[in-house]
Amino acid sequence: MNSWAGTAEESVYTFKVKYVPLLGDLNTNGKLDIGDVTILQRSFAEFEELSDEQKAIADINGDKKVDIMDATAIQRIIAEFEA
Repeated sequence: MNSWAGTAEESVYTFKVKYVPLLGDLNTNGKLDIGDVTILQRSFAEFEELSDEQKAIADINGDKKVDIMDATAIQRIIAEFEA
């Protein structure tokens, strides 16, 4: 038996959700896939330029540079998920 005698009030709460990108997710679709690697490889071939945010997301091994090691790391993660 509930002894609380108060009245119920309606409350409205507003939350701000900050998007935190997945490391390596260059196409921002919420998962690591071949599209992310393609974007990275296209940047290596100078077909497209990565934004500063993409560069930060692409540095998957944290060595402060975006290179083939990052692309390989993403591919290894994808392969492990598909195995």
